[in-house]
Amino acid sequence: MEDLPVEQLIKVKSPAYTIVLRVLLIFACVLAAMSTLIIGFIGFIVFIGVAVATWFLFRRFNLEYEYSFFGGELTVDKIFSQASRKRVGVWSLEKAQLVADTTSQDAMRLERKEVPTRNFTAGTADEKKVVVYTVDGDGKEIRLIIAPNDRMRQAFGSYVPKIAYKL
Repeated sequence: MEDLPVEQLIKVKSPAYTIVLRVLLIFACVLAAMSTLIIGFIGFIVFIGVAVATWFLFRRFNLEYEYSFFGGELTVDKIFSQASRKRVGVWSLEKAQLVADTTSQDAMRLERKEVPTRNFTAGTADEKKVVVYTVDGDGKEIRLIIAPNDRMRQAFGSYVPKIAYKL
């Protein structure tokens, strides 16, 4: 077994509605700035509030996922604007029931199963997605959809039980 960590960054494609939202936020900032001339101090407070909200929302639009695989555990982090990081979860692949391409027969057979699903892909059609059925920290089954590269797929093979490894 390989004990070297394998990491991968996935840049998430922003949905189309974020373009409209960005334009609306900038327009709201301009209107709030112009309101300072009419309303005065209260308009300035409104402008500061709208500007801070715009800044926070713009940071949320630039999202990346980082997959880390080490010692049989898959860790997924969200990275906002290449600055702040939030741990999404840690899952043990040694307890996996299935690790397969989303287009495989085994994955399609379990597709209708009622389990919580977490999608950590870029949202593009050309990526090779993998579905992982494993248990979370509470012992409940969960479906993870990820887009690992070839190096990470090979690392999965050394930890996932042979009966569950279908890549």
